[in-house]
Amino acid sequence: MKKKSMLKRMAAVFMGTVMLLGTAGAVSAATAPDLSGQGSLQIFKQDENKEPIADVTFNYVEIGEFYQSEGTPVLGYTITNDELLGYLKTEGLAPVYTDNGTEVYDGAAMQSALAEAVKTKKKEITALAVNTLGVTGTDGKTPGKFVDKAVYLVAETKAPAGVKEFCNPFIVSVPILVNNQWVYDVVAEPKNSVDEIIGKKEIDKIEGTQDQTNASAGVGNTVTFKITSEVPSGDGTLEKYIIRDIMSKGLAFQAGSWKVTGYKSDQDAEETDLKALVTAEPAENSDGAAETNITFTFAEPDKNLKNTYIKVVITYDAILTKDAVVRDEVTNTAGLDYQNDDSIDVQFDEVKVKTYGYQFTKKDDKKNGLAGAEFRVYADKECKQELTVYDKAGNKLDPIVSGDGGIVKFYGLSAGTYYLKETKAPSGYTALKDPVEFSVTKDSANSSQLDIINTKGFTLPSTGGIGTAVFTVVGIGVMVGAAVLLVRLNKKENK
Repeated sequence: MKKKSMLKRMAAVFMGTVMLLGTAGAVSAATAPDLSGQGSLQIFKQDENKEPIADVTFNYVEIGEFYQSEGTPVLGYTITNDELLGYLKTEGLAPVYTDNGTEVYDGAAMQSALAEAVKTKKKEITALAVNTLGVTGTDGKTPGKFVDKAVYLVAETKAPAGVKEFCNPFIVSVPILVNNQWVYDVVAEPKNSVDEIIGKKEIDKIEGTQDQTNASAGVGNTVTFKITSEVPSGDGTLEKYIIRDIMSKGLAFQAGSWKVTGYKSDQDAEETDLKALVTAEPAENSDGAAETNITFTFAEPDKNLKNTYIKVVITYDAILTKDAVVRDEVTNTAGLDYQNDDSIDVQFDEVKVKTYGYQFTKKDDKKNGLAGAEFRVYADKECKQELTVYDKAGNKLDPIVSGDGGIVKFYGLSAGTYYLKETKAPSGYTALKDPVEFSVTKDSANSSQLDIINTKGFTLPSTGGIGTAVFTVVGIGVMVGAAVLLVRLNKKENK
């Protein structure tokens, strides 16, 4: 969340010199402005790095007029707003000239008194600006507004979330004296203190994997994702607070698993369950066969979140599906959408979940590739916990069969140690007695990791061969001998 939608932390509130009235005390009558007709007033709102700030509302009200004497060469300002005048006099504002009861003031002194008055009366002074001047666009500017040539109080009355504090009300004249020249189209450039709103996406845990550190998972493993997002504070209006999440194909969102927790401080051990404030979409499980867009929308965030919680944490589960093996890795990105201006892009923080494969070669006793051998993969040496694996297209291998050249490849496992059991040898060969231990890594599917060799078993001589004839002759001899022995025994018994 690192672009203009996530504004950088600014310096304290201050105003450009263009805001000032521009004249101090008496000015030569020769420099008197043309007060006929109208001038214009516009606000250009930007941060310290000159990035424009959109969706800021400014109000204004006429509070005084230019004063030019006919006798004594004085050019100053009158104040016609009695309430504001009272606030300024409380801070020591005094006229520099009085003409038949009309008090004339110095512009710089008015601005200075206002700066002191807003320290205790900012709300009351802001409320005096009852007319809408305009709302800043994506370029940070309000539309230029034609106004009478007079003295105005301008106040920031609304700003987007992230604005820590509204700029102080200020006084501006139209026209304004800049570099000893009267400017009739006045552009004021107030600045704000703005919070950087940070969002972080991470993997909380993966159930069923041996590889928490590298965030790899096998098909069927449950991945718990965690989103941590700061909550704007201050004067800015938090009109929306939506956490948007995009999961790539291969991750199946589990709609009943999500939780939302609020924290009032970094040391807040007492977590607050905020799930009742949130609506999550989709409301049902996804199958992981396509990209899934998830939104967590908070109700009335300006009232329920701002200035109460400093951050929220969302966790939810997703299951890695067979579609993940086609991609090698799946992605999950999340971003906070809190700006009132929909033209500002939401910036996302991304995490990846990787799934790996394995390759070996089946060979005969002469080291030639041997096709037709069947295998199954197990999580344990005793071969009781069978695992499902897939080809690169996502098809289930049931069983795994060695192909041409004896090459065997399968996918859908996390990094870790597993066991390979040969369940059927090719015709004429003897299957392995014991399972073979193997290790899956991020590179173990790229080349053959080991050779598994079958030897030929014993075979009987073929029917009709010399060996069979020998067995037959011997068999007949045994039968004849037995018959002779039986006859002899009978004769002895009859004697």
